[in-house]
Parts: sequence; structure tokens; C-alpha cells
Amino acid sequence: MPQHPQVDFDCDDRDVTRYTWLAFWDSTNSWLAERGYTLFEYRYHWRNSYLGHVTHWAPKLNNVSVSDVEHPFSKSGGDPEGLPVPPLSADCISERIGFAQDSLERHVALRLTKKSSDEYKILQFLIEQSVGLSLERFEGVLPHLDLLDFGDHSIVVMPRWGEDAFHPWFSTIGEAINYMRYWLKDIKSGNILVNHFGAFTDNPSNDLRRKLRRDGRLVYAIMDFDISMIFPPTATREECRLPSHLSWIGGQSQPHDTKQGELDYDPFAFDVGCLGVLFCEFRGEVTNPGALQQHFTRIVPMFAPLMDRMTTRDISRRFTASQALEFLESFASELTLEQLQFPAPPWNPGHPPYDKYDRWAGLPDTFIKDWDNFREPKPTFQIRLLRRICDCRICDYEWGYKLVQWVRRIIRFWQKGDTRASARGRAWPLGEQPILWEIRPDKA
Repeated sequence: MPQHPQVDFDCDDRDVTRYTWLAFWDSTNSWLAERGYTLFEYRYHWRNSYLGHVTHWAPKLNNVSVSDVEHPFSKSGGDPEGLPVPPLSADCISERIGFAQDSLERHVALRLTKKSSDEYKILQFLIEQSVGLSLERFEGVLPHLDLLDFGDHSIVVMPRWGEDAFHPWFSTIGEAINYMRYWLKDIKSGNILVNHFGAFTDNPSNDLRRKLRRDGRLVYAIMDFDISMIFPPTATREECRLPSHLSWIGGQSQPHDTKQGELDYDPFAFDVGCLGVLFCEFRGEVTNPGALQQHFTRIVPMFAPLMDRMTTRDISRRFTASQALEFLESFASELTLEQLQFPAPPWNPGHPPYDKYDRWAGLPDTFIKDWDNFREPKPTFQIRLLRRICDCRICDYEWGYKLVQWVRRIIRFWQKGDTRASARGRAWPLGEQPILWEIRPDKA
């Protein structure tokens, strides 16, 4: 019997080299084969003079496209001929993700995780509860099929779904609204997948995916729980706070909840803010430009109050996911067929980010007056000053951000009058220590 794979590195370290990861996946070949999975081949191909040689995963077994496969597996195909990679090849965006085919030659994705992590506990729960395996009760979470345990680690097995969920770009406003419905029912664009894949080089022009979206058969799902946390079921909403440095992991579609040197943040409100920024800023493909969705307000003005209330700096006034969904449904049901079928506006590469773009410009004065309470005001002088200080660096050291946080800790100490040390050695006021640290293995 093949020896189980050896992991001589920290799989949570994002600085692990590509060659280390490739050596790990190579070591899993026979072990995975014993369990019914055939690992893809790792290949190089020439993309262009700018990108040079890039990497991809290519299937070893029959890679015929399948459009009638049953959930939770994906439909596949729709690629034109003459692609520079084999059909149904997978992009190597992260070496932490591997690809394989099961005993029925269906495509699966593989991911290494630690058995001591919150991610592993979350995945155990999802598998035990059969979350996502039924399309009738599908709640927008990528189904997980198995956990292949060995030593202190486990390889998570998931059905392969397709990346680049925005591609091809939405044909109509109605398609974009349907997309928003999915994500307000559950909660970054790189973690959003769809139940279709083809060769990774051709997502922007894949006709099969375009047809599935048009017919309402394209299903969206969220993946990647490696920075997710488990809160105790008895914890109140006020107790569920996380340290601010976790809000910077990921790098895209993030609201400015911690840009002013905050010590911690509300992760639930932050997720809604992330969705709001995503709705404002996602774009069509470069070869066939779409639009920033915040530009849709010219066609559907109600997008303006929705997006402002999802991204407002006042957390107490920010929509919850259910409130945002209810608000969306309330005006979507009143849209005319002409509005729903209106094509995406032309893309303007000069559009500013979500917090600088005026989504209300050009809207009727009566509409602006009626919905003025939802309109996000410009940042105050205090907020602008704090952000300017927090942006100050010396040789990449964020001294401005550290200074503001230091001052905030002193103020919090004098306001609360008592502190205690967290598991990571930081001082947090009594009763305000993030639940995160109370569920860490070293705190059990």
C-alpha cells in the first residue's frame, strides 16, 4: 500500500514556493490512485511575450465535454478549437489547489488543509450535513465530497466548478440581478465559482456558459474556508468580533471598515460590505468590456441606495444580507421587462472605486430627494485624516497604522478600565476579546 504523502512545510504559509507545492502533489499520485483519484498532469505552455510560460493542470483521462452531468458536478465544454492547452485544462492560480478525476472520470478539485484548523471543522460539518449536494436545497456553498485524512493533514475533495463567474459578461440587467440574489442568500470574486468549466483560457468567450446563464441554469457557489472562523453557538452578535489584521487577507473587494486603524471589526457587517463593493466594482472582460455595476444606476436608479447602504461606513446603518436581499427583491419585482433585458452599459476604464464614484449623478431630483436618507455622505475630515496617517510608511513599515492603533488601545483602556491578555499576547478590554481566540486549539 502506498505511503501517505509527506508534508514538510506549513500549508497555511502563503510564501511556500511553487516547487514545494508541486513536489507535494507529485508525492500524492499513487496514494490518490489507491483511493480512486487520478491526478492531473502539471504542464507549462507559452501564453504570450508579456506573460511568458505559464502553468496549467491537464486531465490524464478522457476529457470529453459533458453538458448533462448531474449536480453537484459541473457541466463542461463550450470551448472553441485551436486553444493552446488541452480541452478542460485547469488554471494553476494557486498551487495549493490540485485537480484530479474520480473513478467515473468526473473532475474534482483537491485542497490540503490541517486537521487542527477551523477550516477542517467547517468542512466536516458541511460534509456531515450533506450541504450543497441537493440542487433543490442548494444554498450557495460549494459542495464537498470527502476528506482524505493522513497524519495531521487532510486533502479535501470537491467537485470541480468553474472560475471567472463574471465571464462571459452579463448580457442583461436581469442576469446581473439574478447573480446578486445568489450572493445575498449566502455570502470575493475569486472565491465565486459556477457549475460550468471549460479550458481556463476561454472563459470570457465560452458560448455554453453564456447560454446556461441566459437560460437561468448557471448556479453560483462560494468556496475557500481557509480564513473562516467558528463562533460558539451561544455567542451574541456583539461578541463576534475579529482582530483588524484579518480584514486585510484576500486583497480585493473590501470595504474600508478597518482603514482608520480600528482594533477589531464586525465580520458579518464586513462580509456584506465586501459584497457591496463587489457589486459596485465587478467588470466585464477586457476583450469585450462590460461595466462597473454601479454604473447600472443610470438604468435602475434603485441600485444607488442599495449599494450605498451595503457599503456605508456607519456599520449600525449597513444592511444585513437578508435586509439587502429583501430590498433588492422589493424593487426587482417592479422592474419592467425592458429594464431587465437592457444590455450592460459601455465600460468606462476611468471609473473611480466604489467610495469615490457618484452613483447618484444624473438621477432625477425627485428620486434623490426621496432616497436621500440612504445616500452615503462624503468622508469627514477626521476620517480623511486618520486614513492619511494610517497610510504613512517607512521602508514598508506601517508606522502610521501602528501609531493610530496604539492610541486607540490607550483610549479603550481608559474607557473600560480593565484589560486582559489574549492568546496572542495583545491587550484586549475585558468582555471584548474576540471569540476567535477563545476557540483556538491552544485555548481549549
